[in-house]
Amino acid sequence: MENQKKTVLITDDEEDLTWSISRSLKRDNSRLSILSTNSGDEALRFLQKRSIDLLITDLRMPGIDGYSLINYIIENSLLTKIIVMTAYGSIEIKEEISKIGCDFYIEKPFEISTLKRKVYSILGEDMNSEPPGGGMNHQIRKMLLSTQKTPNLLLTIFRNGFEGKLYSSYGRIYRAVLGKKRGEEALNEIMSWENGFIKAQTGIKGKIRSMDS
Repeated sequence: MENQKKTVLITDDEEDLTWSISRSLKRDNSRLSILSTNSGDEALRFLQKRSIDLLITDLRMPGIDGYSLINYIIENSLLTKIIVMTAYGSIEIKEEISKIGCDFYIEKPFEISTLKRKVYSILGEDMNSEPPGGGMNHQIRKMLLSTQKTPNLLLTIFRNGFEGKLYSSYGRIYRAVLGKKRGEEALNEIMSWENGFIKAQTGIKGKIRSMDS
């Protein structure tokens, strides 16, 4: 489990672009598992079949577009990070992408090196194959992977006097609480912690609520 690779899915109908990004990421970091496709429909099939740590997607594609892929992640895969790349950028699109929770927005044409730096930053990776130091993001993901058959789980994370709570069902987080913070805001802060102590409790009763509750 400690050496598990992080998976990046790249989708764009420009075959040359997906090839260039994939080749560059594979060359610099052997700890990344890179998947690429030139179809939104195929990208959706990947998302439905396996866990993806980061989606890099164009917005406009034939068939299923980038917006549909983003909506699928928001509804089904809360921990998947998202980078949007588009040739049709505008202030309005950038604001829209930010509001729905994407992690980065980049307009074409762009330097591959700029995108790579953001990929490594989002995934907590270096430009080499050495394993990262860990952190709560790594520990929580590992815990979720090991509890995919557990219907109700409460993870309480303690750090420097703070106490965060993550509620999950079958390996997916559906509620996060940190003080007065709720939902995405609470989850993102907890996952950014460098260290902490996790207490796991199974058999938690109660109605499954959304991340906003």
